[in-house]
Amino acid sequence: MNLTPDDPLLTSGYAPHETAAVLRMHRNGTPGFAIAETLEMKGTELVKALQSALDAEGEASRRGVPIHDARAKRDS
Repeated sequence: MNLTPDDPLLTSGYAPHETAAVLRMHRNGTPGFAIAETLEMKGTELVKALQSALDAEGEASRRGVPIHDARAKRDS
């Protein structure tokens, strides 16, 4: 299935969930300070973003939709 970024299927409740970059970076082993520096975030913003990403992924899991969790490239 080839979809364009603005395809209505991607905004439906059954669209695959894409894990947030902060969570992919964390799972890839990038230290928190490096994530915050790379994404130009304060520590508190990073913590909120990680919590939001975990909440969204949990909700996607409860809904039974596919979760796309690509590996984030690590510089070091």
